[in-house]
Amino acid sequence: MTNPAREQSTTSQYEPPRGPGPAMLPGIEGFYVLSSNGVLGRYQPDGRFVPDPSLTEELRNETTALWRRYRGGDTESIAIGLVTRRTPDRLWHCASLAFGDMALREIYRTSDDPGAPLTAFQQRNRTKSVYRAMELILNTHNASRPEDPRFCPVLAVPECSREVLSRRYGVDDLDTVNALEVLDLAPLRGADQRRHPALDRMVLELTRTTITPELRSAPDLTVVDDAGHVSGGDGTASWSASEPARYRGPWEDEPDDRLAAFKDGDPVSYWLLARFAPFNELNDLQRQFVARGHTVMKRRAGTKLLERGSRDD
Repeated sequence: MTNPAREQSTTSQYEPPRGPGPAMLPGIEGFYVLSSNGVLGRYQPDGRFVPDPSLTEELRNETTALWRRYRGGDTESIAIGLVTRRTPDRLWHCASLAFGDMALREIYRTSDDPGAPLTAFQQRNRTKSVYRAMELILNTHNASRPEDPRFCPVLAVPECSREVLSRRYGVDDLDTVNALEVLDLAPLRGADQRRHPALDRMVLELTRTTITPELRSAPDLTVVDDAGHVSGGDGTASWSASEPARYRGPWEDEPDDRLAAFKDGDPVSYWLLARFAPFNELNDLQRQFVARGHTVMKRRAGTKLLERGSRDD
């Protein structure tokens, strides 16, 4: 027989964080979230929070130290940014991320002085889409040790007032109630600053599964700022932290004569994009993202489709 009390205790130990989820902050799926009692996990594309018990136990000392420092008010070296709801003046279709001063100085480095006033350039880059901001965070390396990632970001429910958040991240015009802070586990490596295998794995996993720099760096696709995550489709569980079971991608079991199967007005699919350059150079997740929400438009050869140099967000 099972012990109901023990079962309930084990379940409650890994409850989702009591804060805004992907429904309110679209784009946070796949990034690590740290609950107030030290549980690490990730939101899935369907909105479920899946804890990672082994990583939680492996980093128990580091997450405990992080919360101790945070709750003691020593946030200068660990507060990376604030994820908030997008505002009407933003072009991206996901949550926004506002960098703290420390992160701005590291990501947009203009001086080695950690106390130097922020430049106008740094201030202009304070707010990004959550995808672009996380890409910048994960691609920043230590100036003294270029082989080491500078940050190991985790999302957490803020434990301070709206006024403190506004001052900390300079976001008077953004929502600080429905928000998550981005905290840095990297400073908890220890006094000797040796590499921590679990933290290195976290950064590598985040970069591999949630960031798509190839899409944003492609010269013909630079208008896409919120690439990287897909909210639908069978293939979106490819980074799932739950079951490693084989999933069927949207490109499987399709007819051989794929191009002829499409009619004007049909929805664009993964395998249609695979027939055209530059889309055939994208990886699976990127191609799924580009295909989402678009329809086929057939025109005779020689028809002008776009004006050279035109842009459309």
